[in-house]
Amino acid sequence: MGGDEFACFIRTERSEEIESFKERLNKRVKEKAEGLFYPFMIAQGYSIITRDEKVDLERIIHRADQAMYKDKKTKKNPLFSQ
Repeated sequence: MGGDEFACFIRTERSEEIESFKERLNKRVKEKAEGLFYPFMIAQGYSIITRDEKVDLERIIHRADQAMYKDKKTKKNPLFSQ
């Protein structure tokens, strides 16, 4: 993880809860960034591990990182598609 990245661990196996968290965070950041003289956005990614999955922190972070870069690319170019 780089200098402008951080991790947040949420105890859930439901992606809907994580998506809801992401939406609330995006909304708060957008509200706080309003009126700034420079553009500001956040890109987010997450990775879910199941109870049966062996915890491999590097793999978990890699999956979340890949999702974050996809989100960043999508936000920079709204016409981006898989």
